[in-house]
Amino acid sequence: MKSSLKVFLLICLPCLLISCGGGGGSGSATSSQTYQTVAAVGELLTYTVDLQKLKYAYEITESAYGLLGSKGEGTLTANGDGTYTPSGFSAGRFRVLENGLMYGSIYEDFNADGNKEVVPVLGVSNPISSASDAQGVYNFVSRQCVIAGCVANYGTLKINSDGTWQRCNRGNLGVTPASPACVSSSNGTYVNFSGGKADKYVNGQKVGTFIFFKDSYNQKVILTDLNGADASLGKGAFFASSQGFPSSVEGTWFGTNTAGTVAKAVISGSSLVDTGVTASGMAYGPLNSTFQLNQPWTGMATISPGGSVGMLTGSGMGVTANISSNHISIGVR
Repeated sequence: MKSSLKVFLLICLPCLLISCGGGGGSGSATSSQTYQTVAAVGELLTYTVDLQKLKYAYEITESAYGLLGSKGEGTLTANGDGTYTPSGFSAGRFRVLENGLMYGSIYEDFNADGNKEVVPVLGVSNPISSASDAQGVYNFVSRQCVIAGCVANYGTLKINSDGTWQRCNRGNLGVTPASPACVSSSNGTYVNFSGGKADKYVNGQKVGTFIFFKDSYNQKVILTDLNGADASLGKGAFFASSQGFPSSVEGTWFGTNTAGTVAKAVISGSSLVDTGVTASGMAYGPLNSTFQLNQPWTGMATISPGGSVGMLTGSGMGVTANISSNHISIGVR
């Protein structure tokens, strides 16, 4: 029994603290809306959701897996808690926030082995239009897959006015000098800013796309795919938000992690109670954990037990990294 619980804590707890914030709203929306979307494995998509007709459709517009142009569509079933389940893959989930954020899933064969996977995605419907609005220091959570395997990470990302960016793994660029110091770092440029998107470059080579979003509370979010063009960055995704917490982190959150677990968590004070379903279809919970805000620095949170580090945003997005399992969880309030 203790062994089973430990497995759950290591694998499933990254789903627990999956979002926070007063800017998220109720999950209701008008009719058809299209979102610029990044999948956790590194794909860039356009995603259209119609909650009145209960339909969804997506198309992969940039792919690290040879799936350019791949499409999916179907119907949605309301779950009674503000989320929706897509036809064709019952492990998928959708939730749309009034401020323009969308949490969802795609169902594709990324390994070309005949087996499709449910992969979480985040999208925005109203990217920012000004490059100057994109500048600043952001917290990030990422998952990158290279030849040696996949690695979950967290840190800070700085977008500069001169068209350059710096990434600091497990360190905080929000203070000078960085504290904690960067464990490792990388840098590059961003060009062709248009419609809230910019091409991300390293050593003259495009490695992905930045998507910039700002809500009515001035909380900024960056979604980034990694296309595998740079061997050190690999394939995967970055999810970033401007530093700082919303006024309250209490409520019910929904999310999916890259191991395929779908979770719902209720947060009250520093207590978090999680229930969900693993990728194999086994229900778990309730599991109890606690989290500490502004650790290891402003705008981040640590979760115990389980060893996860979460990024909380006032816009309603949340992403956590479990360093021991190398999976990340993506979701919204």
